[in-house]
Amino acid sequence: MKTKFFGRASWISTLLFLVFSCGQKGDSIPEVSDNAMENPAPSDTKTVAKVDTVLIRQMKFNPQELHVDKGTTVIFVNKDVVAHDVTSKDKKTYSDTIKVNHSWTWVANDSMSYKCSIHPTMLGKVLINP
Repeated sequence: MKTKFFGRASWISTLLFLVFSCGQKGDSIPEVSDNAMENPAPSDTKTVAKVDTVLIRQMKFNPQELHVDKGTTVIFVNKDVVAHDVTSKDKKTYSDTIKVNHSWTWVANDSMSYKCSIHPTMLGKVLINP
């Protein structure tokens, strides 16, 4: 029993040492100014993934025209009462059937005009910002 207690005590002591020693002057953790947080370096913005959503509801894509930056992830979410799909006009990009309350994800590297091949009157576009 003493061995178990000693193991826990050593672990707790080590943890406390690390917690309290990191805040002292002279440590190797760089300080970050308030200005740096308000104005991050341009490279910081590249690490943030951009995501946008197209809702499928009442036999429509909403929004019908979506403007995004290149590389944005677009999630098509089916909130309608029937299944749909997303098929590009050139038929090079297409989803499987998207069941009710399911979704399909696509990364927008090019603009795309699309429709639901099950319900061809449902039309939409994803356009890449200049």
